[in-house]
Order: sequence, then structure tokens, then C-alpha cells
Amino acid sequence: MEQLIPFLQASPTPWHAVAQMETILLGNEFTMLSEASPWDLSPGKGYVVTRQPGALVAFILPTGYPETLPPIHLTCAHTDSPGLKLKPMPCKRKGSHLVWDVEVYGSPLLSTWFDRDLGLAGQITLIHPELGVRHRMIHDREATAILPSLAIHLNREANDGTKIRRHDDLSPIILPDAVVSGQEPIATFQSWVKLQMERHFPAEDWHSWEPIAWDLSLIDCTPPRCLGGESGWLTGGRLDNLLACLTGVLAITSPSLRNQGNLPILACFNHEESGSLSPVGAQGNLVPSVLRRLFPQPDYLERILSRSTLVSVDAAHALHPNFSDKYDSNNAPELNAGLVFKHNANQRYAHSPEAEGMLKGLCRTHGIPWQDFAMRADMPCGSTIGPMLAANLGMRAVDLGVATWAMHSIRETAGLADIANLQSFLTHFFASEG
Repeated sequence: MEQLIPFLQASPTPWHAVAQMETILLGNEFTMLSEASPWDLSPGKGYVVTRQPGALVAFILPTGYPETLPPIHLTCAHTDSPGLKLKPMPCKRKGSHLVWDVEVYGSPLLSTWFDRDLGLAGQITLIHPELGVRHRMIHDREATAILPSLAIHLNREANDGTKIRRHDDLSPIILPDAVVSGQEPIATFQSWVKLQMERHFPAEDWHSWEPIAWDLSLIDCTPPRCLGGESGWLTGGRLDNLLACLTGVLAITSPSLRNQGNLPILACFNHEESGSLSPVGAQGNLVPSVLRRLFPQPDYLERILSRSTLVSVDAAHALHPNFSDKYDSNNAPELNAGLVFKHNANQRYAHSPEAEGMLKGLCRTHGIPWQDFAMRADMPCGSTIGPMLAANLGMRAVDLGVATWAMHSIRETAGLADIANLQSFLTHFFASEG
């Protein structure tokens, strides 16, 4: 998977992840569709629809389209990851320093954000007095701030579980080269934006442009790495859930999926980490809207969905050898030991025994190892987009993923063999019948 590291490096935000996936799809003869325009569709062709920030649907029409009732094989993932985002007033003064003013997005493991080289990435909207409004994506690979820990001499309880105060403690200190002496905080941000525009888009004149809106996230400047050889591990940021996005894109671009009878669809959403309730989230109307345009005939879509299968792909908790008491030893997956089927009796994970049997049979047929995960009975589990999509679409569904350490840390760890197995599984799932 030679595209793995470059994809992760180039996808610091959902904005960028969708742009990267779009590039891969268009490079594999998928055609771009606009929600605002009529669609001219042909059997056997691949298409992609994007809705920024961070949502994408790709599909390949079956050979008998539009007369047949093809079963849909839908794979879903999310493009966002928990972290720190800039507020509307993005910086402020603390003592003699300027700091980024942030709020917490989702549920990150906050302690891992300290003592890192932090950059910024996302979308900026600028306005010109004569030329109007423009939108630009930026990715500052150079550190712009650090969030230093308080020395243990001043916090003797630090190793005993000190509580992190979200409003007071999470203010990354802006590096000196980004600050002009005596400059007001908002002027510092405007100067930083202008510098980014000049770096990223040097052919344009940004002298009279002013930033008026932004969606910017702090990112770890340390790149992802593969450790331990071919059977080793991948460590880096946003593995949850960019691994699912990339393997899904690579699977649906497999040449073997053209000219077949079913309908493979990949759907990637934003805002999973904050509940999915947005136009680009899994509770939005993107997938239903695409499906209604594909099948406008009376009752076609309902008949198709009743025969279709959804696979929700998200990270799974790998057994941590230092904290084995946090796991059910009978249902604890290991790194590089196979795909993880996720189970919860209260439907926090999507689960259909019929779909599980079909998908495990697919694994057995193609020699793909799998394992099962369930939380301890006295601990709650997380949630995914699987249950809400299965309920809204009326599809049988299963949640599965890649075993991962340190989920929601600024740097997570997953097994390289598991990632390869996930891509193989999704390719066979898209191609399978029934």
C-alpha cells in the first residue's frame, strides 16, 4: 500500500481527505457529478459526488442499470478525527505571549497534544473589496505553535492524573516568527493567513484580501511512520478513520468491479466525532439523495434496499498489554490478527447475524482472517455511524474495522497486515453477489 503514507500526510482535515479521495477516483476513470446539475449516467461507469466539508459518495453502476434491481453493497466511513479547532476569534494574549484560542472537537485524548510541534490546516474564506469572496484550503506543514506541559516541579501531582482544564490549559503558544512585536491578536492571525496564501498560492496577489471565515484545525507536524517491517505497525495521526477512507477508495477503484450486476457504493462522512448531525454527516441526506436520483422509479429503491448490505468501517480497540484489565479477555482483538467484527447488545454497533454470516463467509472464501470484539459487560462502548445509517436506510448492516492502539490520541497505532486485509475484504465485498 504505497499510497498509505502520502495519503495520510496530505489529509490533515476532512476538507483535504475528500480532495485526496477525489483525485484517486478521477485518476481511475470515475466521473465527477454535481448535486446542482442533471446527471447523465451510463451502466458500467464509476461516478463520484462530493459535498464539502468532508463528505463523498462514489459508486459504479451495474451493467443492467436502470432496468434491474441490483443489491447495493455500501461501505461507510468518516473523514473527521477528534482534536483542537480555532475559535472565531482565533488568538489572544496570555501574559507576554500570543496563543491560539481553541475549542475541543469530539473526544480527543488531550494529554497527547502537549509538547508536540503543532501546525494548522483547513479551509479559509477571504474577501476582497472589489473581487468578492474566495475559498482556499491550506496545510501548514511547518510548526506554528507548541502546547508545553507544566514542569513537574510546579505540578507534583502530574503523574497522578492531573485534570486538564479545557479552557485554561489548551492554548498553544504561537512561535516567535509568527508574531510582530506589539501586534494585536487579530492582526497576527491576518498576517499568518496572508503568509499562508503567499506560500500556497504564489501566483495570486493577496495584498488586499482579508480572512472573514475559517475552519482550521491544529495538527501534529510529525509525519506518520511504518515500524517493524512488513508485519509491523503504522503509527500516525487520524488513522481513525482515514484508514477506512483510503482502503475504501482503493477497493472501489479495482478494475474487477466494472461490468457486474451489483451496485458498489462508498460513502464517507464528516462530523462522526460530534454526532453526525449536519449536511455532511451520516444523519444528513447525502446518501438518500444520491439513491433517489439513481432510482426515481416508484418502489424501486425500497425493493433494492431490502436486499442490500451495509458495512460500517471504523477503528476497533486492540488489546493493550499494559491494561488487559480494561478488556474482556474472551473478546479482545490483537494487532495484525485479522479484521475485527464489533458487537454490542444495545446496537451501539450495527449488527445483523445474516450480514455477519455472509461477510465472515466472504472472509473464509478469500482467506482473510477475522476476530471479534465486545466490551466488558461493566463498561460502555463507543458508537459509530453504522446503526443510524442502517436504521435510516433499512439495510442489514455490520460494524467492523482495524484493531488500533491509542484511539483518539494525536498518534494512533494499527497493524500493517490488518490494513492490507481490510482493503482486500472491501474489494471482495464490493464484487460479491447477494
